[in-house]
Amino acid sequence: MASPREDGNVATRSGILDRLRAAYEERGFSFVVKPGPETLPDFLGSYRPDAIAQKDGENVIIEIIHRQRSLGEQPLANVHEMIAGHKDWNLNIIYAVEKPEDLIVIPVPRLETLKQQVVEVE
Repeated sequence: MASPREDGNVATRSGILDRLRAAYEERGFSFVVKPGPETLPDFLGSYRPDAIAQKDGENVIIEIIHRQRSLGEQPLANVHEMIAGHKDWNLNIIYAVEKPEDLIVIPVPRLETLKQQVVEVE
C-alpha cells in the first residue's frame, strides 16, 4: 500500500499545508513543513510530522490523515503520549477529504484542559 505522501494525495496534502501555513503565519507562528530532527525536540524520537507551527512557547505538531494509512506510519496515540508531559506542545490532526471545502481541523485537547472543563460544568 502506498503512503499518502507517495500517491495522488500529494497535491491535496500540499494544498492543505499551504492553507495551514497561511493561517498559522497570520497568527504569528513560524511554520515548517516536513521538519527534520534538528527542528524537533528529542522526545519525539524518530517521529516526523507533516509540519510544525511555533511561537512564544506554543508548539503545534500537525499531522494530515487521508483515508488510506501506511502500515509503517506511527499511530497517533503514541505521538499524543510522547507530548503528554510537554505542556508547550499540542497535536493537531487534519483529516483530508476529497473536497477542500470539507476540511476540518480537530485539535487534540490536553488532559488538563478536559479536567478543567469538567470542573466548570460541575
